[in-house]
Amino acid sequence: MTSIKRSRALPDVPTLRRDGIERLRCGSPECAVRAARNARADRYEVERSDEANSALPEIKRWFEESGLEVPMSSPEELTAFMKADIEKWVQVAKHNNLKIEMQ
Repeated sequence: MTSIKRSRALPDVPTLRRDGIERLRCGSPECAVRAARNARADRYEVERSDEANSALPEIKRWFEESGLEVPMSSPEELTAFMKADIEKWVQVAKHNNLKIEMQ
């Protein structure tokens, strides 16, 4: 388990941190995106709707049964997360003399 905390879906699988590997942190983020042309007011309305829907008992149950942990965040928070994650992996590639090829 390479995430920082133990997965609810795999409670018996230890994290690498538990085994003494502190610096490795990775996961598989998922996100829903919408067209950038949405008006800012519309975007906030959609975000509130997403938050409300994700709190519905049947949706929460589906997330839990699927093993998904779904933190809600703003587009700005997602952008900051993605930039930091890309920079982290760029540094890993540089440190290991790996060539990054864009396709």
